[in-house]
Amino acid sequence: MIHSMTGYGKSSRETEQWQVSVEIRSVNHRFCEITLNMPQNLAAIDYKLRHRVKNALGRGKADVVIRVRSTGPATVVRTDTVLADAYVHEFELLCNRYGREADWHLSDLLNREDILYVDRDAGDTDALYETVISCCDDALRALNDVRATEGQYLRDDLRKKIAETRSRLHALAERVPTFQTEYLEKLRSRVDELAEGHLIGEERLAMEVAMLADKVCIDEEIVRSESHCAQLDDLFETESGQVGRHADFILQELQREANTILSKATDADITTYGIAIKSLIEQMREQVQNLL
Repeated sequence: MIHSMTGYGKSSRETEQWQVSVEIRSVNHRFCEITLNMPQNLAAIDYKLRHRVKNALGRGKADVVIRVRSTGPATVVRTDTVLADAYVHEFELLCNRYGREADWHLSDLLNREDILYVDRDAGDTDALYETVISCCDDALRALNDVRATEGQYLRDDLRKKIAETRSRLHALAERVPTFQTEYLEKLRSRVDELAEGHLIGEERLAMEVAMLADKVCIDEEIVRSESHCAQLDDLFETESGQVGRHADFILQELQREANTILSKATDADITTYGIAIKSLIEQMREQVQNLL
């Protein structure tokens, strides 16, 4: 199944000692980047949580917010007076250095999480860790359900755009023979005008006209573009997991072919088809940036 990199998942649990909630938001990113916002007493399981999130998401930028509230009696609020003294001392040194009157409030210290903190019963630490990890797993499952749903929508829309691109390529291929005939006739007429009655060998004339015609020939570009569309169709039909980078690479190649077609175009219809194809490719490239 193809997944998007954008999603949201939430889970909460409550035990006799704790109320735990986990929220995870993810957006597209080239790599896997994880930001954890959680209480300090969960620092011991930081690695385990990051490892779980990375394995579950694969790629993307994830913001994880974990909230813990004690519901049991063994909760004590403590103050780190040593650290508070150090803050006050350094603040006063700065004021003296710059000739400013010391103007600080107690709330400035109390607003710092490392000064005023909750000291929970250490005997419940393992149970808390287990609850947080389990809650995180539930939130990840909810997040991946959303990512899978959006991934399906993106895949369906991309396949519609691929079908439309192939339709434009088919119309382009049908126009090419008529254009080539018209172009060759114009070249021959122009050469006759420039010759001004001078005899030019038919073989030499045919060679020169063929060389000029080859410069605007787009048969190979159309064939390669069809091949790239077939690869994309196959990718979205049969593959699962991380397909975003592969799809983006194919679309880059498809875009190169479209640019070449436009650079060779000397016909209004071909230019119109080429611009439409390039527009579809740009839309698809923007969408696949959000695919896992």
